[in-house]
Amino acid sequence: MSGLLKGKAVHFDDHYLHVTLMDDRIISTPLHWYQPLQQASLNTLKNYRFIFLGTR
Repeated sequence: MSGLLKGKAVHFDDHYLHVTLMDDRIISTPLHWYQPLQQASLNTLKNYRFIFLGTR
């Protein structure tokens, strides 16, 4: 194991950002940690995508 976490999916509920990792674990963090996401519209959140090292 390299120690790097790799995500494969993201979704939101009313209070949390949920990231599903490549090994199917899920990490959930409060939306209030991410001010721009907390204030985003539902339509904006539906179109949210990963941007990470190696993205082209």
